[in-house]
Amino acid sequence: MNTRIFSLVMKNLQETFNLPKYKGLVLNQESVIDDLPFTPVRKEKFAQAIMRELDIDYLDLTGTVEEFVNSLDTF
Repeated sequence: MNTRIFSLVMKNLQETFNLPKYKGLVLNQESVIDDLPFTPVRKEKFAQAIMRELDIDYLDLTGTVEEFVNSLDTF
């Protein structure tokens, strides 16, 4: 797993869910992205931040964080 991409994804996830109502939310490489409590707007902002940072046009927000990072490492 690419540690630079993993750090980027985790940083953005932590910023996305940095609200008191998400205090108990555990974010790690085994977190399933589809199960995270994204609102449509938050999910889009998260995706845009990752795409902007990695200079890519598309990403598939599915699987675990580890699977997602590995899919990004192919770009």
